[in-house]
Amino acid sequence: MTAVVPARAGVRARATRKLSWKRLLLLPLRPAAEVSVQDSCAAGVLRNGRVAFSVRGELPMYLASVSKQFTAAAVFRLAEQRKLRLTDPISARIPELGAAAAGITIQQLLNHTSGLRDYSALQEVMGSRENLDNEGVLRLLTRQRELNFPPGTDYEYSNSEYVLLGILIERASGVPLPEFLQREFFGPLGMTHSRFGPGDGVPRTLGDGGMFSTVDDLLQWMKRPPGPIAQRGRLQSGETLPHAAGLFWGRHHGRTT
Repeated sequence: MTAVVPARAGVRARATRKLSWKRLLLLPLRPAAEVSVQDSCAAGVLRNGRVAFSVRGELPMYLASVSKQFTAAAVFRLAEQRKLRLTDPISARIPELGAAAAGITIQQLLNHTSGLRDYSALQEVMGSRENLDNEGVLRLLTRQRELNFPPGTDYEYSNSEYVLLGILIERASGVPLPEFLQREFFGPLGMTHSRFGPGDGVPRTLGDGGMFSTVDDLLQWMKRPPGPIAQRGRLQSGETLPHAAGLFWGRHHGRTT
């Protein structure tokens, strides 16, 4: 999991009482294969856009759903490059999805308002524990004849949406998702220990997860303005959602997170 909280609530609490640090990033995540579980906590602090401190900042971690914000950023980059529009129906890019997905837009996938069922929930119903890759998830979704709700009318977190976005990025860019992220973000930002790809003992899907990184690299990412990935989604009714695009808005001890 990942939390962005006031610094006084996290690591080195005694030190943080003396400083008004802006953000603390805590990453008690799955360690890479060579790192023992007891060593799998790392933390970093940005103060006024600069790194105030980093604890075990070089520790490699599997980021799980934290990866989603990078997938979302890649979609927005493709929109900037005019290789897609957020209002495009996903069925135009991934026609295998069939009639049930005909009314779903790319924007709705980003905001979890598509109505698509979560593939892990579908697997649970089926009694399957197969570690699917993106193509396996797509095959599972093509067999769905209904949505949980009409697109844009409700909100439900679904990993299926970000797997489809991973597929979309590859089809729109013409290169594999890891290559696109390396070219557009990791390389330019100096995130030298970040990558999307397979790993031992982790899910095989890319888009809803799939990223390995370190706190030091993530601090480089956090220095940049979040841009459109931080814009909260809306339902057709006008209701504002807690989810933006790979990010959640919340409150912690009276502060916005």
